[in-house]
Amino acid sequence: MRVFHIKLAETRRIAFASLVRRLFLYAIPALSLFVLSSALADKTKTRPQDAPGGFRNPWPALYNKEWAGKGSKGQVIYNKLLIPGKTMRIQETWLYDNQGNPMAKTQASSVGYVAGERDGGINAGCITNLLIDGVKTECVLMFAIDIQRGSGISGEGKKERGGGRRSGWAPLESLEPRDELLKIQHTIKSRIDKIRPNQRQGNVKEYTVIDYSLPEEAAEWYVTPGRSAKKSQGKAKYYFTRRGRLYGLINIPESGKQRFGVTYDVAPVGAKFYRDMAEPEVKVPIYAPDSTKPSQYTLPLVYGAFINNAGEKRFCWTNSDCLKD
Repeated sequence: MRVFHIKLAETRRIAFASLVRRLFLYAIPALSLFVLSSALADKTKTRPQDAPGGFRNPWPALYNKEWAGKGSKGQVIYNKLLIPGKTMRIQETWLYDNQGNPMAKTQASSVGYVAGERDGGINAGCITNLLIDGVKTECVLMFAIDIQRGSGISGEGKKERGGGRRSGWAPLESLEPRDELLKIQHTIKSRIDKIRPNQRQGNVKEYTVIDYSLPEEAAEWYVTPGRSAKKSQGKAKYYFTRRGRLYGLINIPESGKQRFGVTYDVAPVGAKFYRDMAEPEVKVPIYAPDSTKPSQYTLPLVYGAFINNAGEKRFCWTNSDCLKD
């Protein structure tokens, strides 16, 4: 009987040891993986980059609510900057492309999008360093600001007679209130960087910006369906090379109301663009005026980075028709 109990105890010990071994081999790793995946899923649900639009196509409302501008009808414009209770002004200054080339000279005026008043704007979170006359200078991106007539210089260095408006980099020192603008722009930029991690760029191919525009018949067509011919917003030509320069966009223009094709950089012909080959090309339809049917033309956009003359990367979308390898 004693021998029987000893064998029974030994059998139980072996069975228990086998169970423990199985737990370590299968159950515990499986449970750990479940817990880890659940934690990552919960974390992912709260990440801004997982909101509709994707981390490489952020909506301006994700990164700028408290300093959003307003249009002439009082509508909120999240991609434009406005400091509540403050008048933003710009002194007479040159606008520059991302290689430090002068584009045009601005007039001294108030800036910003506010109801009933509009004279250009500051794109929210667009701040970088440029080398201007060999000096590293902090600049912000001005959008559609009035320039002095006859001050324009094309990307090829040719003088332009006309006036109108331009978008380009303006030295921060030419703007006021400077200190507040500096703080706000860096705050918004840090939000953009968290939404869209720049370090994700992997397989890269180098391209050069070339001068390329739409065929004449489509020069005044739109990326928005049903747009009246009287409207200037959303014209496809703005996303091709104009006056020897090409825009980089923080997000993709489309027919909806959430993504706007917001300018994030301005590069001259000859500048280098480093395309992220892991990111597929996106083709945005182009529409004739008052039409909701896509035409035979498209706006092909690729993701990557321009590197400015101060060595800073500007990650953005740009038109692949205006690039050459």
